[in-house]
Amino acid sequence: MSTETIKPWFKKYKPVNEWQYLKVKIWSDENLEVEITELSFRMSIHQALEFVFGQLGTSCYVNILSWNQYHNEGVIKIKQSELTTVWSALAKLPLSYNGDFEEVPSDSEEEVAHLSEDARLSYERAKTWQEHHPPNSIPTDITPPQFVSIQEKGVSAFEFEGEPEANCFVAGRTEIQFMEGENCVQTNLPLPRNQEVYYWEAKMYEKPENTTVSVGVATKPYPSWRLPGWNRYSIGYFSNNGCKYFSSPFNSKPHGLPFKHGDVVGVGYRHRTGSIFFTRNGRRLEDAYTGIRWNLFPTIGANGPCQIHVNLGQRGFVFVEANVKKWGLAPSQGTLSPPPAYGTERDSVLLAMGTSSSSSDHQHTFISMNGITSSRPPPYSADTSENNNLMN
Repeated sequence: MSTETIKPWFKKYKPVNEWQYLKVKIWSDENLEVEITELSFRMSIHQALEFVFGQLGTSCYVNILSWNQYHNEGVIKIKQSELTTVWSALAKLPLSYNGDFEEVPSDSEEEVAHLSEDARLSYERAKTWQEHHPPNSIPTDITPPQFVSIQEKGVSAFEFEGEPEANCFVAGRTEIQFMEGENCVQTNLPLPRNQEVYYWEAKMYEKPENTTVSVGVATKPYPSWRLPGWNRYSIGYFSNNGCKYFSSPFNSKPHGLPFKHGDVVGVGYRHRTGSIFFTRNGRRLEDAYTGIRWNLFPTIGANGPCQIHVNLGQRGFVFVEANVKKWGLAPSQGTLSPPPAYGTERDSVLLAMGTSSSSSDHQHTFISMNGITSSRPPPYSADTSENNNLMN
């Protein structure tokens, strides 16, 4: 099933006594919405009828409470004891999201209680930090001067920035060296929205087996000690298990194979549908999430030493389709011309002076450090008459 056909709202369901209610609504000849109390998703009529009446009807007690033919909607209820069947079926569907900050899933206290002491402290610290630094607390839209910079510099306008407290550093804009502990870095600019798809890749240049890397996107600001996908408003594809994470360390879902030293992981964003997809060594995986409408920043995190080289479009991608369709964050060359290569320009003062001084042996003119030309002193002479003149 394509993620384009599903639209859930991530609010926790609230059971009513022992019953669970499903609201079914037909939107058109092709779409139908199934709602489980406050959790809902959209799919085709054929898929929805098969899901509700086929799977649930054969294994659960289903009771059609009402049906409004004029509004094409009705309510079905099942026993809450049969809810496991519903969730097991939902778990097989690709997740999607409608992009509202207020409707990000909440983690239960029971899930948090099962964390180790260090993990729980890190989780609670990050949760408190994000409450004081929500994603709309700082401006993240690309400003006109930044847009001009992208036009002039091309992809060179983008670079990864490490927070001062993060135990990592960035060399040459896109070469990231992680040290000990959990850290993450983000680009200085968000993904633009001028073209259909934006894509970038991260190569595991040096990655020990015991280091977990997460490659994905997140809003800004984001806690610098948390991997993308572990906290609200972030998505990550993890190296240790090949799972995708969305805004929580507890909702991992299998997505692809784990990745290791030498592998290349790509991230694509189709802003029109809000779709996020990943690639691994040039092979595209199915869409991970849809409906993501935030200002997203390429984000990479690791929990130990490793070195990652990122390609934002400054060179060819491993994923061939991205090369053909030019999905990089910006053109490799901007409108601002680079300085001329040394030695290609003639008739300059410096080169002309160097040429004249090297072409004639009898001229001893040179250029001092302050740029003022002068002549060399006369050579030493043993002529006594000249010495006498100097003495007088």
